[in-house]
Order: sequence, then C-alpha cells, then structure tokens
Amino acid sequence: MHNLMFDSNVFHKLRDNPEICSFLERLSVSGVISIFITSIQTVENSHGPHPESLFDIRSRLGVRNVSSLGFVWDFSRLDVDRIGPEESRWVVHNTRNNRDEVIAATAEEIGAIIVTQEAKGLRSKAKRNNYPVMNLKELVDWLQCLTEIS
Repeated sequence: MHNLMFDSNVFHKLRDNPEICSFLERLSVSGVISIFITSIQTVENSHGPHPESLFDIRSRLGVRNVSSLGFVWDFSRLDVDRIGPEESRWVVHNTRNNRDEVIAATAEEIGAIIVTQEAKGLRSKAKRNNYPVMNLKELVDWLQCLTEIS
C-alpha cells in the first residue's frame, strides 16, 4: 500500500485526463494506493471552477480526509484540524503557516508521498526537505512500473 497526499491542483489535471483517473481508481479499489487530502485541499477545490466534478473524482478515487498537522486561517476547519502546538521541519509554531507547509507536514506525519502539479511552491519545499514529491505524470509512470513488476 502506497499513501499519497494529493494537492488540490491534481484533481484539476485528473478532470482533464479520464484515463489516468480510471487507472488510479483501479489501483485505489485494489488497495495498491490510498489517496489523502486535508480540509485545505477541500476548500481550495470548492472555490475553483466546477467543484462538483472535482468532488466526483475524489469520490471515485476513494480519497480519505485526514486532520491537518497545523492550522491555516480561512482554510482549516476547527472541527477537523489540529490547531497546534505541533512543530515540524515544515510548520513553525507562532508563525503564519502557509497551506503548502501544513499539507507537507501532514503528508510526512501519515507517510504519504506528495503529489502536486506545481513546478515550484509545494514541490520545491518538499525537495528542499528531501521529501518524496511527484507530479501526476511521474506518479503514473512509477505506478505503471510497480504494477508491471507485481
């Protein structure tokens, strides 16, 4: 089982790539992968274009919501997420926590690979911290290799 933390932008890419979505759905149903998000990605997706289609994709993939390891004003939910005082190499107490840092800290806490379409931002922060990060194409290539081997 491979845990994956999807950034909100991955769902937009999946909406435009139904064959990749079907591939990931098969792997999720068969227990090869588990996909996670926090309330941050939920809020981001709800404010973007066509949120219904993004929520449908999440449902098809069996995406699981997990409490974020840190709190971001206007994005985190008091009834779901942890306010603190957790500190990590991503999230520093008494600073304004960026959404990317909280997503990354949560991914690390649950042992999930970060999947993002960002060329900078979350991807560069993960690389700077020597944490596994992939874009959707890299993920699909990796998963195809894994499924061919087994």
